Amino acid sequence: MAHGSMTLTRYKTLVTTLDGQLLQTMKQRRQFRLHVLETGLAIAPSSSGKQRFLAWSAVARVLGRFEQTGSSAPVDYRDLTFDAS
Repeated sequence: MAHGSMTLTRYKTLVTTLDGQLLQTMKQRRQFRLHVLETGLAIAPSSSGKQRFLAWSAVARVLGRFEQTGSSAPVDYRDLTFDAS
């Protein structure tokens, strides 16, 4: 693992500080609310309010892909997550 890599443990620590906050996507600036659960993340886009769940195992796969590619393009994660453009 490269120096400064984002492990799942490190990610959980970081994301816990954002629990319940209104955030926005980097590129399209779409707002969403993030909730940290014991089993994963609940993400609710402001546009619909419809909460979606992402298990920690899926988060780990996304982090692994990011480690390999360095890409922040949603399309590069389409096979791992819901509604990636």
